[in-house]
Amino acid sequence: MRINIFIIHIIILITTSILLFGNIYKVDTIGHSINNRKINIYKFGKGKNILIIIAAIHGNESNTNKTALELINLLNQKKIKIPSDKSIWIVPNANPDGLARDRRLNDNDVDLNRNFDTKNWKSTFYFFNILLSAGKHPFSEPETIALKNLFESIDKKFYNPIVLSLHSSGNVIIPANNSLANKKLINIIKNNSTYKVGIIGYKTSGDLTEWLSNKLNMPAVTIEFKSKKDIEINEIEKIVTGLLKINFNKDIYKYSINTSLEKISNKNINKLLSNLPEKIKNNITSSENNINEFINLFQSIQNKEELLLLVNKSNYLSDDYEPSDLVEIVTIFPSNKKSILLRKIILPDLKEMFDAADSQNIKLQIISAYRSFEDQKKIYLHWIKILGEEEAKRVSAVPGASQHQLGTTIDFNSLDTSFAKSKQGQWLAENAYKYGFIMSYPEGQEELTGYRYEPWHYRYI
Repeated sequence: MRINIFIIHIIILITTSILLFGNIYKVDTIGHSINNRKINIYKFGKGKNILIIIAAIHGNESNTNKTALELINLLNQKKIKIPSDKSIWIVPNANPDGLARDRRLNDNDVDLNRNFDTKNWKSTFYFFNILLSAGKHPFSEPETIALKNLFESIDKKFYNPIVLSLHSSGNVIIPANNSLANKKLINIIKNNSTYKVGIIGYKTSGDLTEWLSNKLNMPAVTIEFKSKKDIEINEIEKIVTGLLKINFNKDIYKYSINTSLEKISNKNINKLLSNLPEKIKNNITSSENNINEFINLFQSIQNKEELLLLVNKSNYLSDDYEPSDLVEIVTIFPSNKKSILLRKIILPDLKEMFDAADSQNIKLQIISAYRSFEDQKKIYLHWIKILGEEEAKRVSAVPGASQHQLGTTIDFNSLDTSFAKSKQGQWLAENAYKYGFIMSYPEGQEELTGYRYEPWHYRYI
């Protein structure tokens, strides 16, 4: 009896120590390597919004593994507080055999991060002029099968996963694809780290994050560390802490809803309509025809989601962002410049608007349109010299925060508030919306927009 009481006391002591000094977490084995080494996942928290971190899928990137282990240690010591609606899952070693041998590849000589089922998958690829194997077929390796089973087991009807894949080195964060959800995720990561947004510098195929976003509709980002050796826990901790503060559903997932007609459900429709006024909701849901029309229009917007990119003082474009369909338009539309670029996709509606204005003897002129990151930098610095930095921010966007970089924004006729009272300014204010153009910075809205009244500045949406 004394032994039993002693054992009970020990159990109570151990349990109390765990509760006081560390988080209770679960460790699962999701698979094994070719040489039967375990691939473990560490799970913290019980929330349905899951932040999943995958490290060391390339075995010679050991600093990603060490960083992941440091993160596990911080979580275990409760130095990172996990909200009740969140969970963090960490796979610190996705390539155990490669890590044990300090080799990029697994023990079948396959690059595991080229072994996922993507449209551009190839069985071989060149990595800095060296021909490497991506496997006999997608998911030919036990390590990638383990990850496949893990992600496919997550029921997205109930859970909202976000995935970070840790690599080294390149000092960039790379979205899995150009979905609006991934762009939102990239912006959040950028605002909570010093990594740059960009590309790694060479083409990839069969990538984990691309498979996750394109096939499973999971927001996913690759984070390339700044060096090949250093543990970068400070950066990753800031990113994780920042992501734990957001609402996964409202801030990320509402931009990645699958709206194909055969998969649409009342639950998804309610998500899409959640932020609309009641009258509009009622009009849309009053009949099946209205619902179908709404879905078709929403799909059209999703297919052209780049037109809706949020660009403002807290949501930046990367320094190398450039639309793929820029065209010269000075021979098509009146302008005071020798060269003006705009996106080709907006030209039909812009032409229709110019024709409508011209039929009423309203002569519109384009005086500014697309600006590169570098162009905006020069303009911004110019205004700083004239007005000082604080005042310059009211009239000019910092590089990366300018709507002009989108190639869908136009300044008309005159950069003076008196333009609002001109025939052209009045006509645009009353009619531009009919052709897809809105005034970005209306009068009396500086507190909301961050910029002074600009009656000449219109963006196509």
